[in-house]
Amino acid sequence: MVDTRGEAKWSELAAQEAAVLRSVAHPGIANLVASFTDTSDRAYIVTEYCGGGDVFSALVKLGSFAPASAAYVVAVLADVLLHLHSLGLVYGDLKPENVLITDDGRVKLCDFGSPAPAADFATRLAAAGESFEAGMWGMTLEYLPPAVLTGSEPPSPASDAYALGLVLYQLLVGRLPDDAGVITSTAAVSFAADDPLFGHGAAASLEPEARDAICFLLNGKADTDELAQLPFFASVAWDALYTAKPPSLGAVGVAKPQTDPRFRRRKHSILRSPMPSKFQFESASFTDLAPITEDLEAEGVSDSPTRAAGSSSSSARLSSSPG
Repeated sequence: MVDTRGEAKWSELAAQEAAVLRSVAHPGIANLVASFTDTSDRAYIVTEYCGGGDVFSALVKLGSFAPASAAYVVAVLADVLLHLHSLGLVYGDLKPENVLITDDGRVKLCDFGSPAPAADFATRLAAAGESFEAGMWGMTLEYLPPAVLTGSEPPSPASDAYALGLVLYQLLVGRLPDDAGVITSTAAVSFAADDPLFGHGAAASLEPEARDAICFLLNGKADTDELAQLPFFASVAWDALYTAKPPSLGAVGVAKPQTDPRFRRRKHSILRSPMPSKFQFESASFTDLAPITEDLEAEGVSDSPTRAAGSSSSSARLSSSPG
C-alpha cells in the first residue's frame, strides 16, 4: 500500500503499474489480483502471495546459489523477459530484490513500476537532449549497461538481457562485479580488459559453462531458444518450467555469505516510492473503495485468463513497490 495523498505523480505511477500488470499476466510474474484506492487516496496493488521472501534476501543468507538453482531462476526470468519483449515492453529494473519466491520454491518477477514500451524510452531520451541524467530512467543504476547510463542508448530488450547477466553473476558469485562499489555517470560496473570479470574471489572458480552463460547475457542476448543450447542450462526443464519441481533454492554455491555491508545492502532504483503507510484493516471502513481503473478489481476479481497458470496460492499480498 502506498500513501499517495498530495502526490499526483505517485497516484499516476500506481495506476500505471496496475495497468501494466493487467496486461502482462504470466506464470513467472506475481500477477495482479486487485488494485484500488480508499477514501483517503491511498493506493493498493494486491498481487499473488509469495511466502518465501525475495531472491536477494536468500542470496544474503546463503552467500551464493548452486549452479542448477541459478540456472532455474535465470531461465524463468528469461522467459518472462521474452514475454514482455513480445508485447513491446522493456522491464528496465531487473535485480534479485524484484524476484519473489513462492512457498513451493518457484520464482516470480514483481515490481512493475518501471516497464514501458521501448519506443517511449527512445522518445524520452530524445526529448532530454543535453539535459540527460541517468536518474531520469527511474531504474537501479548498478544493473544498467554503460550505454544506457551515459544516454547513448535508451533502455531496450538488450539492456534487460545485460541486467539478467549481472543477476546470474550475482547469484553464482554472491555480489556484483563492482570492486570499488562506486556508481558513476559513465559506468556502473567495470568490464575493462585490465579488470577481468572473472579474475577475483569466487568468480575465479566459476566453470567455463557459467562464464559463457554470463557473457552471452551481458552481450545483450536473452533468447530462451539460444539459452537452452548453452551447457550451463542443461539442467533446466524448459518445456516444463512452470510444472516440473524446481531445484532447491537453498542449495549453497561456491561463495560464502558476504560480510562486507556494501554487498548486503539492498539496491534501490533512483525513483523511489513514498514509504508504505501503516494501516490497520480491522479499524478501516471499506464502504467507499474505488478501483484504480476497473470495477471488477475493486471486488478483488482478476480478469486475467492466464493468472492461475503458475500460481502457488490463491492468497494475495499488499504490495508497496519494493523498487
